[in-house]
Amino acid sequence: MATINKTSKEKVKEKGKTPKQAKLTDFGASGAPQQASDAAEVSNTGDATAEVTLTRSVKPLDRDEVSAILAAIDGLRTEFSSKVEGIMSVLTEIRKELTDCTEQVVQAELRIAAVEDDLAKLNAKVLTLEKKNAMLEGKVLDLEMRSRRNNLRMVGLPEGAEGSDACTFLENWIQEVTEVENRVVIERAHRVGPKKDANAPPRTLIMRFLNDRDRHMVLQAIRTKRNIFYKKQQVRFYPDLAEGVLKQRREFDSVRQQLRDLGIRHGVMIPARLIVTVNGETRIFNTPTEAQVFTERIKEGKGDHARQ
Repeated sequence: MATINKTSKEKVKEKGKTPKQAKLTDFGASGAPQQASDAAEVSNTGDATAEVTLTRSVKPLDRDEVSAILAAIDGLRTEFSSKVEGIMSVLTEIRKELTDCTEQVVQAELRIAAVEDDLAKLNAKVLTLEKKNAMLEGKVLDLEMRSRRNNLRMVGLPEGAEGSDACTFLENWIQEVTEVENRVVIERAHRVGPKKDANAPPRTLIMRFLNDRDRHMVLQAIRTKRNIFYKKQQVRFYPDLAEGVLKQRREFDSVRQQLRDLGIRHGVMIPARLIVTVNGETRIFNTPTEAQVFTERIKEGKGDHARQ
């Protein structure tokens, strides 16, 4: 009885023991605990004899197996190292290409910035040159108009009426038809453009007076006479204007047509200014825009008056 009770107590103590920790020798070549050790740990109620039997059943690895495992590990290390070296070389090339691209982008940005600076300077120069060009064009136009100041254009004089000496003919004929007191002196006179056929209208004749006083006197006399004829052929006289001035005057054509429709007295002053007289008040406009605004106001005022 004493022996039986002792065995029972030992079994109770063994049941109360904690599971043993796995030993290093319990792991196989794969690095995982062997099935026998796992079974021993899981079965906390197993006896010591079964544990010893399972432990003895695990055979240690011999040198050949260990060498094979180590060789396999070395092979994996070598293969991994070669692959890593390949990746590192590719990354090095990529880094170099990125560096080159960065340098190219920086250089491109610098060149673009330089071009933008140059463009800004060129734009400023262009604006300055445009202003100077406009000023010079104005001066040239003014000089051209001054050079034409003593000229008059005559339209409608039959071809050949002036004969071989146009200046002498015009001096005598103008004094006769205008009835001016003083004899005018004409420096030069000629037809404009090549000679046309007999059925074509006569070419314009340009005459240059010796001084502007004679030209102004003749113009005043012609305006007083209103109609001038040469052998029943009406002849008209106009100032000799530059092409630039004529272009500026044509810009007022639309406004002038509106003023004609409204029955408002108006005219064009030299070189290109519109003069309008409304209700005894005279106004002068230098640009077509100003004249158009004034014309619109007149239309609105007449419309309000008509509605009343």
